[in-house]
Amino acid sequence: MKEKKQSHSSIVAIVHFVIGGFIIPLIGYGLLYFALLALFPGIFEQNGDGLLFVAIAWVVSIGLLIAGVIYSSDYIAEKYVIKDTHLVVIRSTYYFALLALAGIILGMVLDNPLTVVERIIDGGASIINVGVFYYVSKRFLPKAVLKHTQK
Repeated sequence: MKEKKQSHSSIVAIVHFVIGGFIIPLIGYGLLYFALLALFPGIFEQNGDGLLFVAIAWVVSIGLLIAGVIYSSDYIAEKYVIKDTHLVVIRSTYYFALLALAGIILGMVLDNPLTVVERIIDGGASIINVGVFYYVSKRFLPKAVLKHTQK
């Protein structure tokens, strides 16, 4: 069995945030996008269902986020010595919130042609995503650490 890495909690939090809150959801979105495009050509053309697509994308993002956080919790518990899971959860949630805020601001700056309702849904979804990231991390990281300490 490999020796676990001794790292500062900020590094572990960054790894958790990057894997669970960014990479896994991004890969999932990419796979879903290309699968839908292959199965239903022209599905992403503007046809007046923009609000429906925003809502569906949010539901998918929650599922991918939950899967990513669960995977990341298990991964970092296996690879790193984690002394304070609460600190890792708080810091990784902070980093995730900064990314969500940057996404909202970037969407406004780039003048994305969303309606007011879509912007409200997008902003609300980002806030809820941060809450989900925190809750799932808080719930699964301590369990993963306990599981990998007993091995």
